[in-house]
Amino acid sequence: MRPLRILPLLTAALLSSALVAPASQALTTSGTSATTVAPRANSCMTDEYRTRVKNVRGTQSIGITRLEGITYPGRTRITQGQRVELHRNSNLKVAVSFSSSATLGASAMLKKVINLYGEISGRTAFKSSFSSTTKEAYYVFAKTTMTIPGGKSVAWFRGWRHVGGKFDYSFCHHYSGMPTYVGVVEWRTGSFRSYGYPASGGQRCDLTAQEAVARKAKKLVCV
Repeated sequence: MRPLRILPLLTAALLSSALVAPASQALTTSGTSATTVAPRANSCMTDEYRTRVKNVRGTQSIGITRLEGITYPGRTRITQGQRVELHRNSNLKVAVSFSSSATLGASAMLKKVINLYGEISGRTAFKSSFSSTTKEAYYVFAKTTMTIPGGKSVAWFRGWRHVGGKFDYSFCHHYSGMPTYVGVVEWRTGSFRSYGYPASGGQRCDLTAQEAVARKAKKLVCV
């Protein structure tokens, strides 16, 4: 009877040993691999890493793309929607951009930066894509009906709110000698510029400007 009782126990022990050994070896191999591939806390996989953006800071200003001051010798009425030709202008070469060597594509990077800037500054009208203003029409439309007294001047304009600044971004840097697709997370500083909503129309020199672009136009034209 004793051999019959020992045999199942011996068989179970052998099976247990056979099952545990490969798992143990696999764990050891995995541990060794992990140590080799990711020896540092800030290591990363170059084919999986997603760039992060932080510390976005910028300064806003106004860019004027069309501008002319017109003095009306006699009482003149300008109706809402009336087209006004501009003979002098200032071409602003508008092109939103960013400067960095991050692995993320240009449009995706700029969108991240602009979105974060909007959250920080409360400004959400800035763009992550844009075209040049050099081909803008040489005319603007009156936003409201206005009666201009004789001898008064109007600053006719078109312009944009502009923001330029810097941001910090991360990327997965692969150094020579490191295993394939393995890198180290590093941070660098990049720069960006973008444009917000456009504004256009006429600002009487004898009246207070209520909008930022109109205030800049008045300052440039009115004495």
